[in-house]
Amino acid sequence: MKVLFSTLFLAAAFCVSGAKFEPGVAGQALRGRVGVPYDSEKITPKGGSAAFWFKLDKSPAELRNAMPVCFGTVGAGWCYTRFDRGALGINFKTGKGFSGTSCPVPTLAPGEWHHAVFVWGIRKEQGFLRIYVDGELKLFQRLTLPEKFSPGKFAVGYNSGNWKGPDFPGLLDEIAVFDMPIPEETVKKLYETGKKGGSLPETPGMLLYLPFDGNTTAKTGVSAPGEVRTKNLRAAARKAKVKKYPDEIEFRYSFTAPCPEEKLPGALNDGNDASGVHWRQRSIAVIGEFDGTVDVAEIEITTRKYTKWYLLKQLHVSWDDGSGNFCDPAIVDTYAKGKPIGKALVDDTCRTYVYSVKNPGKMCRFKVVPVGDGYFGINEIRVRAKK
Repeated sequence: MKVLFSTLFLAAAFCVSGAKFEPGVAGQALRGRVGVPYDSEKITPKGGSAAFWFKLDKSPAELRNAMPVCFGTVGAGWCYTRFDRGALGINFKTGKGFSGTSCPVPTLAPGEWHHAVFVWGIRKEQGFLRIYVDGELKLFQRLTLPEKFSPGKFAVGYNSGNWKGPDFPGLLDEIAVFDMPIPEETVKKLYETGKKGGSLPETPGMLLYLPFDGNTTAKTGVSAPGEVRTKNLRAAARKAKVKKYPDEIEFRYSFTAPCPEEKLPGALNDGNDASGVHWRQRSIAVIGEFDGTVDVAEIEITTRKYTKWYLLKQLHVSWDDGSGNFCDPAIVDTYAKGKPIGKALVDDTCRTYVYSVKNPGKMCRFKVVPVGDGYFGINEIRVRAKK
C-alpha cells in the first residue's frame, strides 16, 4: 500500500465523527468513524491483541484499504488493519518502511456478522502475528514490528482510499484491545460469546473496550500482570510448535567453543527456520541434550540462505547412547560444492535445505558439526521420536 496521506487530511478526518448506530452483535454497532484516545505506552507492539465484530456492506473483493481499526495516525509506529482485494490484513510502519501481512477472506458474505482477532508480540527478539476469523486461526507469520505504536488516536471506521470519506463500508461492534497476546482459548471465548449476543466478558489485559451502546465512549481496564503476559506468550508459541511437529522432542543446546553469531536466543529449536546461527569455519559443534534417554526416529537439520558467502559442504552428526561417548559420525553431504573461479554459484536462490539422519536409535545427547568454507551455519534442528 502506498502511503500518500497528508497530516492535514488526517487531522480534518478526525474532526468529523459522523457516528451513527444500528443494531449490532450485542446492543448497537457503529456506522461511521471515531477517534478515541489511547495509551501508546501500555498498548505496544511488544505484545497485544485487537478484536472486533464486523458486517460488510460489500464483498471483501470489492474493498480497497478499508481500515476497521488503527493505532496512532501517521509516522513511525502507525499500525492499521485493513480489508483489501479479498484479504484481511495488518500493516505496521517501522523505521525502515512498512511491514505487513494478510490472509484471504473471499468467502465472507456481506450483510453477515463476523469476528476478527489480531494477536501480535515479540518472542526471542522476533515479531510474530496471528489472525483469527470467526474463532479459527487463518494466518501465523513472523514479521518486523515497530518499537512502539505512534501516539494520538485509536482510529475506528476509516477508509484510507479517501481520508475525507467515505467511512468504513459496514458496521463495527464490540471492539477490544489487549496489552498482551491473548491465547486461542480466549479468542474462541470472545467469538462464542458474541455469537450468542453477549457483550465481551471481562478478560485480563483488556485495556480498551468499545461496546458502542449508543455512544462512542471507551471503557478502560487494568493491565494484565507481567507474569500472565509472559505465560500466555510462551504457551501460545509452544502450542503452535507442538501442533506443527507433534512428534518433536525438546532439547537444550550449547556450543563446544565460544558462541557464534546467534540471531535469536534459542533459535535452533524454536520452530522457526527463518532464524539461525552462523559463524566462520572453526572447530565448533552444536551439542543437544535431552532430559533422559530417548528413542529417535530422525534428526532433521535445516539450513537456509547459505549461498554466496555460506558454503556448507557437510554435516557430521553423532550421538551418545548413554555410554558417555559419541559414536562415529554419520556424514551428510550438503548442496554446496564451492565456487570455482569465473564460474556461477551452485545455488543463488536462498531456498531452504533440509537434511536428516534416519533411525539413529536411542540417545541422551547428539552432536552436529558443520563443515565448509568461509561462513556457514544452521537454521533449525528438529529431533523426532519413534512412535
